[in-house]
Amino acid sequence: MTDTINFQLCFPEAATFKKILDVISGLMKDCVFYVTPNGLFLDAIDETRICLISLALPDSYFSQFRCNQASQISIRIASLQKLIKFCEANDTITLTQRQKKPDEVEILVESRQYRQTMNFVLHLTKSESEQTQADKIAAESIIQLSSSRFSSLVKDLSAIGTVVRISTNLSDATANFEVVGEDANATITTGSGKDEDEDAVEQKITVKKEVDMKFTLRYLILFSKAASLASQVRIELANGNPAKIQYDFGTGGRISFLLACSVEGEEEEGNDQAAAAGDDDDI
Repeated sequence: MTDTINFQLCFPEAATFKKILDVISGLMKDCVFYVTPNGLFLDAIDETRICLISLALPDSYFSQFRCNQASQISIRIASLQKLIKFCEANDTITLTQRQKKPDEVEILVESRQYRQTMNFVLHLTKSESEQTQADKIAAESIIQLSSSRFSSLVKDLSAIGTVVRISTNLSDATANFEVVGEDANATITTGSGKDEDEDAVEQKITVKKEVDMKFTLRYLILFSKAASLASQVRIELANGNPAKIQYDFGTGGRISFLLACSVEGEEEEGNDQAAAAGDDDDI
């Protein structure tokens, strides 16, 4: 007779789970996942209270999904990463929590390449954090572009300064990314369209109302790690409100970030680290 389970879910590819954890680990050391009959979710604020991280993996995302009891699992991200580093990219990962053992999660890794299975037990941490959800904000401008292009753009600009000014133009539906540094200034202007490459992601700028906002590049670089999950990024902007940066992947999977605007004085802060922004530094 088997124990009654709270939940059991199977990631179809270990590579995706690894990438999700890699993105989250750049912003927090511990996190609380919520498992409900609708899927697996994360809504948390980073340690500096500058950004909100939201992850949604609906039940349809998993190759197998069963939830008998809504649960929350608090984990030390580094501990989980140590276990799944043994996985090959196309292995499956099954997480199970049993009713009699609510302080741990069983991890089953099954190889598609070899006749091999691996079993681990992850001990959960204690956390008093609560699920955090942000109010919906009506976007005044939306920037959609290749996630790899966005990743390159913010990394390149960080070599000049630490804060990027993002503005949009209603007349020609373009977006400007401007950085002012100690030794140089740079402005990159993007518009709607598609590269000649047939596989290229279409770039689209939608301007309902012009925006003019500043953000810390260090965070945008950390968010851009999600380029490994999705081919396109969607940036929603509204004056006086946090920016929403969203990546959609898999069957209904989504990871998004809300980033507060940069305050006066951040332009000068951290100039010595601008070129190395986002290189595994703690937040």
